[in-house]
Amino acid sequence: MDLALSAAVCWACYILLNREVGRRVPGAQGSAAAAAVSGLLYLPVGAVVLWHHPPTAGALGAALVAGVLSSAVPFVADLLALRRVPSHHFGVWMSVNPVFAALIGWVVLGERMTGAAWVAVGVIVGANAVVAAGSGGGKGGEGG
Repeated sequence: MDLALSAAVCWACYILLNREVGRRVPGAQGSAAAAAVSGLLYLPVGAVVLWHHPPTAGALGAALVAGVLSSAVPFVADLLALRRVPSHHFGVWMSVNPVFAALIGWVVLGERMTGAAWVAVGVIVGANAVVAAGSGGGKGGEGG
C-alpha cells in the first residue's frame, strides 16, 4: 500500500509540475531541459553499467528507439496536453493507461489478467473519474 501511495503522489507531482513547466517554458524546451537534468543525474550509473557490460551497436540502437518512444514522445505530448486540458481531466486520461497496457499485453503478448487485476484497474479509473466529476469538470482552462 505504501508503494501504491508513493506512486500516486509521484503521478500527481508529475502532472502538476509538467503543467507548470508548460505554462512557463515555451515549446518543448521544458521537456528537453528535464531530460537533460535526468540524463546528467543518471550519467554516473550509466557509465558504471556500460563499463562492466559494454553494449553492442544493436543494443544501443534499440535503447535509443525505446528511449525516444517511451520517454521523449510521451513527455512532450503530456506537456502540450497539459497546456490545454485541466489537470484533473488529464489525471483521468492518465489513469486509463493501465487499461491500454493490459489490452496491448493481451493482444500482442497473449497475457491474461486475473479478475482481481481488472477490478483494481477499474477502481483506479473509476476513482479518477469521480474526482474529475466532483472537481468542476466543466470549468476549462486552469490557466492554460
